[in-house]
Amino acid sequence: MLAWKGSGEEPALTDANPNHEPQTDDASTSARIGEQDLARVLTGDLPCARCQYNLRGLSILHVCGECGLPVKATLLAVIDPRADELREIEHPTIMQVGLLAWAVCAFIASILLWLIRLPELFDRFNIAFQTPSWFKIFAVVCIALSGLGASVLIRPHAGISRRDAWRAVFGVACYTPLAVCVWVIADQIDAGRLTVYLNSNDADPARSALRLVCGLAIIGIALSLRPNALRIAVRSVLVRTGRVDRQPMTALAAAAGLAMFGDVLHLVSPYAPNAVGDLLHVGGVVAIAAGSVLLTMGLFGMMMDVWRLRPLIAAPGIGLVDIFEPDETDT
Repeated sequence: MLAWKGSGEEPALTDANPNHEPQTDDASTSARIGEQDLARVLTGDLPCARCQYNLRGLSILHVCGECGLPVKATLLAVIDPRADELREIEHPTIMQVGLLAWAVCAFIASILLWLIRLPELFDRFNIAFQTPSWFKIFAVVCIALSGLGASVLIRPHAGISRRDAWRAVFGVACYTPLAVCVWVIADQIDAGRLTVYLNSNDADPARSALRLVCGLAIIGIALSLRPNALRIAVRSVLVRTGRVDRQPMTALAAAAGLAMFGDVLHLVSPYAPNAVGDLLHVGGVVAIAAGSVLLTMGLFGMMMDVWRLRPLIAAPGIGLVDIFEPDETDT
């Protein structure tokens, strides 16, 4: 029979029974050794996954003293085995504020742009409705603030490659043409015009061209910021294990592409025969509306994801070394 040197080491090739005494079953011995390993005491704070009772001082073989939930169940639900491998964020408060500004301001800007176009829909039902003129100013300001907040993704923590950092710089730079085009459309092209979508005679090629620039800028922002944004997102074990979608920014780019397809249809519709041109115009309106709705929904989802990630930006999740005492056999 082989004797163990320690619970975490290989078996020593020595005779553990020189007097040939009765031996116990190897499986039973291994089970006892495994049970001793499992009986390690939680030396750090660990709230119960059901009732939040502090499980500090208990073995993982025990149950919560308040609700009876096994400690092992809390470990499986709470512990992130890779928490101690995550890079530390040097300025967590700045990162939190920047990410919130990036996501929240982008969502607010999309809502304001919807409200700016709302009078056109109400006019269809003979309802008088006018949005305040400052909506367009506030929308552009929100786009600028979103770009400023996105700058924290250029180098969220140490270890970012130069390629990914410059890619993020390009993504932040894409906010400039986006803000300029939105302002030109809202303040100049749409000024004094009630309808721009519902009537094919009101289609403006210049407006569609500027919207194409907006779409390209949004795609550039989403795809360029995605690698570094994902580095922040993977601080959540839910994202890393696939229980949360890891493609929200790719979906934003796809939604912008769908809206761009509608603008392309608007650009070519005047050159088609009347019936075909009208069909292309209607198809363009549908594509723009669908893409815009999906884009707004995606921005809302991104905002909620950033809000949920706030606690993990300041510090990684709970790791095994945070709750277990050091193994004396390893020292």
